[in-house]
Amino acid sequence: MTTAGFLFYFMLDKSLVKHIAKLSRLTLSAESEERMQKDLSAILDYFTMLDAVDTNGIEPFRSPVALRNITRQDKPCETAVQTKEKIKSQFPFKNRDYLKVKEIL
Repeated sequence: MTTAGFLFYFMLDKSLVKHIAKLSRLTLSAESEERMQKDLSAILDYFTMLDAVDTNGIEPFRSPVALRNITRQDKPCETAVQTKEKIKSQFPFKNRDYLKVKEIL
């Protein structure tokens, strides 16, 4: 059976689709059951195609990104201190280390 140029190697039967719908607590119309039958069959066919791929010599991995536990010292960087001093020097109203702003209420 084909749909949109895709060949089904494995076609689910309607009773299995109804069972999956029941487990998923879904109510499907007859039209939806047929569409789900085709869609689920297509998904399973992709897995069949993946099974055909030669994976000998390829190490399994848990994540596509190499994860490392990198930590750093928790200290302010020089640029942050310089930025703070620059802002303080340009602020028009100050009181020691506090910057005065207009009241809004």
